[in-house]
Amino acid sequence: MSEVQQLVDLVVTGHTSDKPVEKLVSEILTLLDDHSAHLEFKLSDALLFNNGMVSIRDNIDTDEAEVIRQKLHTLGVSSVLRPTLQIVPKETEETPGDMGIYTCPACGHQQTKLNTSQNGRMDACEACGIVGERYHKKQRLQQVMQSESQKHENERSKRIREVLERAKLEEEALLQEEARRRLGIAAKPDHIGLKVAAAVAALSLSLGGVYYYNQPTEEELAQQAEVAAK
Repeated sequence: MSEVQQLVDLVVTGHTSDKPVEKLVSEILTLLDDHSAHLEFKLSDALLFNNGMVSIRDNIDTDEAEVIRQKLHTLGVSSVLRPTLQIVPKETEETPGDMGIYTCPACGHQQTKLNTSQNGRMDACEACGIVGERYHKKQRLQQVMQSESQKHENERSKRIREVLERAKLEEEALLQEEARRRLGIAAKPDHIGLKVAAAVAALSLSLGGVYYYNQPTEEELAQQAEVAAK
């Protein structure tokens, strides 16, 4: 009788690569020849959080798991093999309020919802292993990243438009100046203004001279003082 081979799960525990997670995930998908959205999400979850909780291959034999583990190692991704857990039904006393249905947001699998208020555990899908709370958190993160990216792009476009508008105005001014130069109507110094200023200055000097020469002498001032004293 042949011995039953123990099945294992391949769990990613982290990575030492300097590449962005998105790039690393893409290379792993190509290396494993599996571009499914399901595997892409699990790899992203495992590499982003580095918590050693995400299995990317479930219920596979040890030899197959070891081959994949070696491939991941070439990309700087560490992983371990863990025996597949066998789910054994356990009779528990539950109140009607504890019962509920949990639907996996990733694959749609439905299962009994955990009483998280008692055990502190998060609902993880029994079919694909994805934790719903982390799934929603990553979706929110992607939405925020898209929003920030769009905001940055809008600001960048606005700055480009402003630069182009200034360049257009400067080019228009240069063309107008060139046109005036060719037509012989380029701006010239305002000689009329200079003449008016010179005339005003000369008049001021003349009036000052008249005022100076009409001032009484010291003898005339003394005579005026004597007359006033009488």
